[in-house]
Amino acid sequence: MKPKCAVFLSTYNGERYLAQQIESILDQKDIDIYLMIRDDGSTDNTVNILETFCEDYRVKFFRGENIGYGQSFLRLLYSADDSYDCYAFSDQDDIWDDDKMIVGWRTIKELEDPTLYYCSQRIIDENGKFIREDSSLERITRCTGYTASKSNLIRGCTMVWNRKMQAELLKNRPEINRIREHDIWVSWLALCVGKVVFDNESHMDYRQIDSSVSPGASINQGFSFFHKIKVMKYVWANWSGLKYSYAEELEKLLPHCKFATCHYKDDLLCMFQLLFSRKYNDGVPLKWRLMSDLMIVTRRL
Repeated sequence: MKPKCAVFLSTYNGERYLAQQIESILDQKDIDIYLMIRDDGSTDNTVNILETFCEDYRVKFFRGENIGYGQSFLRLLYSADDSYDCYAFSDQDDIWDDDKMIVGWRTIKELEDPTLYYCSQRIIDENGKFIREDSSLERITRCTGYTASKSNLIRGCTMVWNRKMQAELLKNRPEINRIREHDIWVSWLALCVGKVVFDNESHMDYRQIDSSVSPGASINQGFSFFHKIKVMKYVWANWSGLKYSYAEELEKLLPHCKFATCHYKDDLLCMFQLLFSRKYNDGVPLKWRLMSDLMIVTRRL
């Protein structure tokens, strides 16, 4: 019997690449896919495209108000129980290899712990042209629940997790309106309660739009410095208070976890821990450590 996988896809004005991505999800081999889609208030042709796939029994689709992609993905996640063999997030504009899900499942199926798998990826441009392999992901294997306070984490589109991890996610639900980045929440929780496994083989194409500031990859290597500046400006503007609120939610749900991240605004010792302790800094890339330290000093982490 094939394993069953629930795939969560949140869409928003994704008409240009959406059909190709859905087809690549439904074409996964050796695994039964159940695709759960929530549209986050699209105003283009996205909904009409989604409706063309609804005759497929494997596809469930509903429309919602615009609440932001992080909360939209979490609503999908929390709508599913823990009866599937594995689970995954999908972006609306990538392309999956047909073995992406089965490789992820086979990697984690024998593991007893709540486990989150993630794979490497190929960077492609808007037209699907290969740019390069993404070499930034392996360093996340050095992250812990504490160093997660100062680093970006696993991209949702690369994730596959098992039934025990889904049970932990359902049991440990945060105050959802505090969660802006679904994948940071899922990967941070996995680092605290389970195991994280990295596959350095690429099983998907990650489409990098030229205007994107997504941390990780610029289209043109020659302009990578300017892309990094854009990323840092984006993080500064959009991640203010994010790690602080996530750590508070984790500490509330997991009493055995104590994070200086929750208390540094009022406790000078906690601030020094975040700035200088190996516990919070070991393995954190320099650019993320510098940005995080600046956010700590200005109480924006």
